[in-house]
Amino acid sequence: LEVRGAEVGILRAGGEVAVEGLVVDAADAATLEVPRAAPDAVPLEPRAVAGPRVELLGEYTVDRDETWEGEVIVSGRVTVVPEAVLTLRPGTRVRFRRTDTNGDGLGEGELLVLGGIRSLGTLSAPVVFESAEAEPRPGDWDKVSLIASEDPGNRFAYTVFRHGVQALHAHFSAMTVEDCLFAENLRAVQFQESPSTVIRRSVFWENKQALRFRDSQVAVAGVWLGRNLYGVHAFRAELAFAEGELTAHPLGSFLAKESRVTLERVRFSAGRDGARFKEPGGVVEVRGCTVRDVAQDALSFQEVEARVEGCDLGGAGLDLVGVDNADLVLRHNLLGAAGRHAIHVSGPARVDARWNRWQGDPAARIHDG
Repeated sequence: LEVRGAEVGILRAGGEVAVEGLVVDAADAATLEVPRAAPDAVPLEPRAVAGPRVELLGEYTVDRDETWEGEVIVSGRVTVVPEAVLTLRPGTRVRFRRTDTNGDGLGEGELLVLGGIRSLGTLSAPVVFESAEAEPRPGDWDKVSLIASEDPGNRFAYTVFRHGVQALHAHFSAMTVEDCLFAENLRAVQFQESPSTVIRRSVFWENKQALRFRDSQVAVAGVWLGRNLYGVHAFRAELAFAEGELTAHPLGSFLAKESRVTLERVRFSAGRDGARFKEPGGVVEVRGCTVRDVAQDALSFQEVEARVEGCDLGGAGLDLVGVDNADLVLRHNLLGAAGRHAIHVSGPARVDARWNRWQGDPAARIHDG
């Protein structure tokens, strides 16, 4: 087995050969290319750190500043009241027993934060939120939920979230997520009406949906999303997304509705599509991005204003750029191979495609329907 790439030790790929925390099946690949955008993140199965073991039964309230360490088993809901701060030390494992009182098939264990939270793991000793079941599965517990928590110190660093319904959730709250791993959740991160959300250098792996948010201001940088059913869904948001990679999302990689979005140096590959932008009010800039080997369109614009500059687009099953009732400027892009057209216009649209590099005759590669 040969491993190439600067970043190793990220995720489980399923198999029998362990390479610094990354498990692969040697029979499946003689060479493993680690995606260049994958940040240095915690392993899916972090080592246990010695410490006390505590079980919290039913409702438990953090009514003053409190610090957790070791293993904490939760069988109900933990509430951090306003003005209180919960700190989790490196190596803390918070494990939720599966409870399902309404029979909907979804776990109900929750950490509700009305005050503040500091989840302070390290690369060698991450904090872990996960199922306590012997045979864990996605949806065993509900979420870590920040509600009306505007504490600027809310932070999740080197933290693993597994087996949740909405593993990390925020509403009217501020939070920073850095160097974290979200794996095997139904929905990894969801937030709404949150004015300051920062997500950096984190990995989203094999969740049903990775990121979903609305009515929020969001900065995302250096993240890697792989093999989730859905990648990113933004609605009425302001999003700056830089230096990331989205790969192998069979039901959609990136969708923004009624949003102001900047994508810069983001790579899309091996999914249903690249990035889609739609609905009035959308203003989009796509700079220095790459889209490769997607089943449908590399980029799609519907009823938005957009500029695409310095991008490398190729290997789309349908069109490199789909335009429907949108204003689009294309500058200094490489427009490579596509199953149908380089630019496919349907409905009223204004497209300025001067000063690009084309594979083949531009006139033959533009469809104006």
